[in-house]
Amino acid sequence: MKKILCLIVILLGGFITAQAQMNTDNSYLRKNYAQSKTAKKAAERKARRQALKQAKKAKALEEDSIKKQNNGTISLPDSIYLVGAVPTNENGVVCFSHTYQNQTHTPQQMYQILKDFVNRKIEKTKHLDISRILSESNDTLVATICEPIYFSNKRKWQADSTLIKYQYFVTTQPDSATVKFQYISYSYETDGDYGFNYKAEEWITDEYALSKDKLSMLRLPGKFRRHTVDHMKQLFKEIEDELKQTE
Repeated sequence: MKKILCLIVILLGGFITAQAQMNTDNSYLRKNYAQSKTAKKAAERKARRQALKQAKKAKALEEDSIKKQNNGTISLPDSIYLVGAVPTNENGVVCFSHTYQNQTHTPQQMYQILKDFVNRKIEKTKHLDISRILSESNDTLVATICEPIYFSNKRKWQADSTLIKYQYFVTTQPDSATVKFQYISYSYETDGDYGFNYKAEEWITDEYALSKDKLSMLRLPGKFRRHTVDHMKQLFKEIEDELKQTE
């Protein structure tokens, strides 16, 4: 009987030892797995940080390359509206000017073509009671024009626009004619609480419409600057097309 009891004790002790060893092994495996999982997450975070850092570095290098290619300015389309896009004369007045060389018209014909152009503008905007010819002579014509510029027109009943007023100044010479658009001003949403009247000199020049580094435009004056530049280019093109059609 004693032998049987001893055998049972020995077997039970072996079982308990084996179970303890197994628990120890399982604890080690669990601990090792947890450490491995933590290490994997840490490695993933490190990889993401490195990828983000590399992406930022690549973007910075790309921007530097673009600036070098464009002499320190940003690329199109906004670069055409940055420094120098709004010219001023010796008195600081915003003045868009273009000289058309004359090879096929007499000075009188050139003058008449340019006068007809402004008369059509006056006819289209006569309801504003501002557009009219101020003075004219044999070689000089001065008129004032007021017309709308549309920033956006997604909804016919809610178009974002401004009235732009400018002087149309023409001088003709024997072999050329010079057209100037100057004394520009804006009337924007004056029937609302936040409307305003501004002269171009205090609204769309480099000083007021560009950021400090001159590499971008401020939101609201930049909108006026962009559309004014586009509008003046369109006016010059319309005059050029009319001169070509009458050759």
